[in-house]
Amino acid sequence: DDEFSATALLSEESRIKNTYTDGTILCACTNKISPTQGTVSDKYNIINTRMIPMKTLMIVDGNSIINRAFYAIKALANKNGMFTNGIYGFLSILFKNMDTLNPDYIAVTFDLKAPTFRHIKYPLYKAQRKKMPTELAMQMPVLKEILHAMNITILEKEGYEADDIIGTVSRICDENGVECRIITGDKDDLQLASDTTKVMLTVTRMGKTETTEFDAAAVKEKYGVTPAEFIDVKGLMGDS
Repeated sequence: DDEFSATALLSEESRIKNTYTDGTILCACTNKISPTQGTVSDKYNIINTRMIPMKTLMIVDGNSIINRAFYAIKALANKNGMFTNGIYGFLSILFKNMDTLNPDYIAVTFDLKAPTFRHIKYPLYKAQRKKMPTELAMQMPVLKEILHAMNITILEKEGYEADDIIGTVSRICDENGVECRIITGDKDDLQLASDTTKVMLTVTRMGKTETTEFDAAAVKEKYGVTPAEFIDVKGLMGDS
């Protein structure tokens, strides 16, 4: 299936074991609940999302964040010559947002080397983009090992970019009553900002990280356009 399902995203691989389907939260049954909250089954409390605070999913643009961390932090390396500055910066940003946002669910997206559907339609897509430096590339598999050890879900799919996955996940969250927080350094994701989806635009300079939160109103205030209209603005701006 080309679409990432909310059930798959919030599976037992997730940091938090709760899961949702079609706007319903399934919580481990520990205490009785009142009739106004829902019904009690043998295994779960089934509670309509309108009756409890919205859950929050934090999704991190893995390539965007580690790339910015790599260039912002001096070349750190261990005794074996393994560069670690990108990993160090990525984890610093991850932990900071975990503490600040206290999300119920966490996922990290990554690009893959395989061509995307855009490359197939237009072979020169990103042809001028520089290749990932070897010093950064060697850190990617190690970062993924760390995320797996932390029980954080990794989302990646051949033929699609991390941004495509983020867009799909944000829509699934919106359809299921879950707030979405996107951690990225890529302005392209501002097109996804809404009342329930907020883009935490992250900039790292000289080892210091600054994050600006954008919902739909903030995008309108900053750029004078709606998130949907920002697509055309970004097309004119390019990557510069």
